[in-house]
Amino acid sequence: MLNPAITGLTRSKPMNRHSFPAALIIILLSSCGGGLRIESVTPQEAKSGIPAMIDIKGNGFQPGATVKIAGVASAQVVVVGPKQLVALLPRDLPAGPATLEVTNPDGTRVEKAGALSVLSGLNLAGVDPASVNQGEPAQVQLSGTGFVSGMQALFNDLPATVEVKSDRLAVATLPAELPAGLVTIRLESPDGGQAELLSGFQVLGDNQAIKVKPLRDETIALGVDATTMTSRSGVAVADFNADGRFDLAITDPYEVRILLNGPGSFKDVTADSGIKAPGITYGAFPADFDNDGLADLMVTGQPGKLFHNLGDGRFEEVTARVGLPADFICWSAAWGDFDADGLLDLYIGAPGTEDMLMRNLGGRFEQVFEGRWQKMETATKINNRQPSTFSVAFGDVNNDGYPELMAGVRGQDSRFYLNRKGKDLVFSNEPFGFKFGLNNAYKINWGLSFVDFDNDGWLDLFSASGPTGADLYRNIGGQSFANVTAGMGIRFANSPICPAWGDFDNDGWSDLALADNENGVFVYRNRGDGSFEEVQQELAVPDPNLLMTPMAVVWFDYNRDGALDLYCAGFAQPNRLLVNSPYPDHHYLQVRLEGTRSNRDGIGAVVSLEVGDWKFTQQVAAGSGYLMSPPPVLHFGLGPATVIDKLTVRWPGGTTQSLEQVPADQLLKITEPGERKKVTLPPAPTTPAAAPAAPAPPPK
Repeated sequence: MLNPAITGLTRSKPMNRHSFPAALIIILLSSCGGGLRIESVTPQEAKSGIPAMIDIKGNGFQPGATVKIAGVASAQVVVVGPKQLVALLPRDLPAGPATLEVTNPDGTRVEKAGALSVLSGLNLAGVDPASVNQGEPAQVQLSGTGFVSGMQALFNDLPATVEVKSDRLAVATLPAELPAGLVTIRLESPDGGQAELLSGFQVLGDNQAIKVKPLRDETIALGVDATTMTSRSGVAVADFNADGRFDLAITDPYEVRILLNGPGSFKDVTADSGIKAPGITYGAFPADFDNDGLADLMVTGQPGKLFHNLGDGRFEEVTARVGLPADFICWSAAWGDFDADGLLDLYIGAPGTEDMLMRNLGGRFEQVFEGRWQKMETATKINNRQPSTFSVAFGDVNNDGYPELMAGVRGQDSRFYLNRKGKDLVFSNEPFGFKFGLNNAYKINWGLSFVDFDNDGWLDLFSASGPTGADLYRNIGGQSFANVTAGMGIRFANSPICPAWGDFDNDGWSDLALADNENGVFVYRNRGDGSFEEVQQELAVPDPNLLMTPMAVVWFDYNRDGALDLYCAGFAQPNRLLVNSPYPDHHYLQVRLEGTRSNRDGIGAVVSLEVGDWKFTQQVAAGSGYLMSPPPVLHFGLGPATVIDKLTVRWPGGTTQSLEQVPADQLLKITEPGERKKVTLPPAPTTPAAAPAAPAPPPK
């Protein structure tokens, strides 16, 4: 799904997930004089059912010209000039050579036979359930596009019986002889089209049975469905009123809602919150930028706005007052103390303009490292017309106390910056092994998150890139990263945009929830051996018919029972709060930091636990994934362990603090030694006093 904000458009109508193409391939028409003609077409191949634009060279195009491809009219045609056209590929064209036809308003017409080769639109997006037990008769549902009668399905090259229900749904009866293990599913259509789902399905042997408990959908009872919002997109978790419970900030294109967590349900306090949404709203990113113990709120949008928390769910807008640019447009944001001075800085990711790093001077911000990001310079060189920074994440990848920065940019290389002890941020893609583009086919990097998925003490990187897939990069000793996605044995959803990590079963391994904006919410359980397994069906996550277009997901323990719950921003469907329950004999520890010399919430601090031979590592983050911000409290699953041998906090700047023999199953608050840095905001602008009223005329 392409949001209008990517192109800088503004709208007065609610968003529709089918209003904009998922990818645009611009068509240029040029010639050296003469009448109406078509010279060439680029690309020469397009896939049926996949929205795209065509690039043609020719001459004589008039305003109002129409385009037909294979006899079907294009729904979107833009005449840039007599030598340029931009036209949308019609949906569901038949496979084979297609004739391109252009007709001017004066009746002149030109066509080019075989100008475009339309490929089969066959696509396999998912399989439900994602696993079955070996030896049990089973049917699975296949979802995708371009399904036709006569289509064949092969499971590890073994043919299955297929019943096509529609062009997007089929039911397959599994081959009886299918062995245990990972399975690749391949579809073959009569027109020669093929589609594969690599290792996206599993046959489980007796010792592999997935044992997880269903989540309970308590959305309505808790009052967090947000059905009256236009289209629910972003979610952030923070304790806005400092009562010890996690609250929610929910966004849609036109508003921000604050839901305070109280006994029995959440209360919508938006009307009295003082938060007024910008013209178009994207996400909400809480952080205590003035160290007063209250979570403030950065709202990205057109324009971006910063709100200062006054307590009790009330806020005041302070954007210009604290030195942020007026009317700046931002898509993404992340908080981090890059120079470890105890004050949270703010990175702002922009659509179509240069990003900004705003350094916190103590209640007022200034822009630093201008010209460092070179996003727009790169975009100009490669003719990238949509260089939007979709996501930003800070992460201390080399364990020196200074967070590195990763910015995910559409249409070009995303950029990794090594932090030189707060003195400089150095572009370091190549030294750290990041290769986001191959033959100019760049990953979108829609949602970025740092996580130690393999419990080796180093923060790894996960990137969700929409239709270009997802990638998991393993941190090799703080010196480089290796893409280990292929070794996971599973495809991470079909169009993932927002990752959220959390150990939902408290077995000691971080699990992954993924919002797939075309196919629903996926949950992957970390097996602890470097691989993952799909468990959303076992967890009773709503199927795509009820949660088709989620934009963001986040794990948090809303009821403080030691089990992580899952909240999903549904976009076209109501939001969902799926409530977990504790797993017997699986213990946990939750850690809340309070910085003094560091920022108040310890954003950027890394906490490590040692339990026997196990080591668990997590980072406190403020801004992660896509349009999502996780809670500032860390949740560690401990498996059977009831005592932590040693807990170490590495505060921003690298100083450490340790505790030993820490009991499990508690929320542990750790305060940094030292004196807190006071922050004073600039005074609010005063309103000029009204002029005294003129004296009343004397009575006649």
